[in-house]
Order: sequence, then structure tokens, then C-alpha cells
Amino acid sequence: TIYKMKHFLTLIIAVLVAHGLVASEFECDGLNYKILSTSDYTVEVIGYSTPLISGAVIVPSVVKGYYSLDDGSLVYNDYTVVSIGEGAFYYCDAITSLELPNTITNIKEDAFSACFGLTSMVIPNSVTNIGNWAFSECNNLMSVEISNSVISISDYVFSGCSNLTEIKLPNSVTSIGDYAFCYCSNLTSIELPNSITTIGESAFADCSNLTSVQLPNTITSIENRTFFNCSNLKQIEIPNSVTSIGDESFYACTRLTNIGLPNSLTSIGYGAFIACSGLTSIDLPNSITTIGESAFAACS
Repeated sequence: TIYKMKHFLTLIIAVLVAHGLVASEFECDGLNYKILSTSDYTVEVIGYSTPLISGAVIVPSVVKGYYSLDDGSLVYNDYTVVSIGEGAFYYCDAITSLELPNTITNIKEDAFSACFGLTSMVIPNSVTNIGNWAFSECNNLMSVEISNSVISISDYVFSGCSNLTEIKLPNSVTSIGDYAFCYCSNLTSIELPNSITTIGESAFADCSNLTSVQLPNTITSIENRTFFNCSNLKQIEIPNSVTSIGDESFYACTRLTNIGLPNSLTSIGYGAFIACSGLTSIDLPNSITTIGESAFAACS
């Protein structure tokens, strides 16, 4: 999309700027760092140098760093690595595996976006935040183990990870962002813990091999296009906590044959079940007050 192209162009410029090191930045063993604090002695990984960074990469917990004073002299210290910066490893397709230390608390936007060689990822328990697009377009990423300290799965974070087959969300996660898993075409199932209260728009759109989903009874709505074009989705349980189903939520879920709607449901959005050609019957509870246009169109 035009938005995505602009997003990546902006990111490329930011990465190029980051690779031109300034006074508070330094390089060590192929990784570029930015000093975050000279009192706490903390740094952030902001980039990499090729061809030093390839294959199995280990990000250290502590690195020997320095910064320059006005008179040009250098001050050396040991610094703790606490963050992976925006676009730090963007398009680093030579990486096949990556080990992050338990000192990392923040993985910023696009940190590992388009790392095409990355096949698996373990996010340490120290990480509390994963930024938007962090692993987007990592199309060979097959499995991810997420830290039990992460509260939110951000927007687009795993979008386009077309070979992702397995992911387990910890009980710490309370929300899944917009487009978080869209185009994860090899994802067959996902366990959603009861800690989740919000699932964003198009969160699982175009997950064409997703066959079953059990929604937690902590969510109150299914947002627009959440399961858009999940053409192999056969089974989904909608809990009694759900009051609304958004526009085109189950668009073209052609293998969905029946679906139970809870008595808590009050509204069904525009085209919610449009082109669900395998749907043979549906019971509408008396609680429903609104059914959007074309909600069941082309359910042949």
C-alpha cells in the first residue's frame, strides 16, 4: 500500500542517518550503539555493519563504549544494552538466528523488519514492549516465543510473516493490535489467553490456513475485518462476553459451516459474514438489535 511504502522509505532514511555515528554513538563488533544515559550507563543498538553481522548473532548484555568530550577526549565505560532501536536490523537478511540478552526491555518499531533469513526468535523475559512492525515481513520466521512480561502485541508486529506456524501468547498480554498477524498465511491455530481484552482490526486478516480459534471470554467485541479472508477457518467459538461483530469480520471465510452467536450480541456489522459460502445455518439471538447491510450476502 502507499502508506506502507511511505513507512519503509521513512525508515530507510532513519536507518541511514543512524549509521552515520555521532559523538554519543559508537561501534563494537559489528553493532552500532547509542548511549542513552551516561549516569546509568545504558545503550541502545541502533544499527549494524556488514559483512560483520550475519548468521547467528548474539547481542551482548554489556558492551565497552565511549563518548567524546568537547575537547575531543574519549570517556570509556561499560554500558548495559537495554534497547533495540527503531529499524536497528531492518533488512538485515543475512541473520539466521538472534540471541537477545535479559537486559533488553524495549524492542522498538521495525527493529527486525524484513530480516528474511531469521527463522526463530526467543524474546527474553526482560522485554516489556515490542513496537509496531518489529518483525513484519520476516517471511521465513517460523516460531516465536514471547516474553511473559509483554503486555501488548503491537500493530503490524508480525504482519507478513508468511511462514509463521507457531506462536504462544503469554498470560501477560492484554491486547492484540491492528493487523498484528495479518498475512501470516501458514498460521494454523493460535491460543488466546483469558488476559486479552482487545483484538484489533484485521488482526488475523488473510491468515489463509487458520482453521480454528477459541476467543477468550474477556473480549467484548470482534473488530472490523478481524478474520477477513481466513478461507480455511472452520471453527470459532464466540464467547458470551461479545456484544458486537464488526464490518466484514468474517468476510470470505468460505469453510465456516456454522457459528454460534451468544445471547450477549446486540449488533452485527456491514458484510460481517459476506461470501461465507459454506455457511448453512445460523441462529440469531433475540438480543440483536442491529444487523448491517449485506451481513450475510453471498452465503450460498
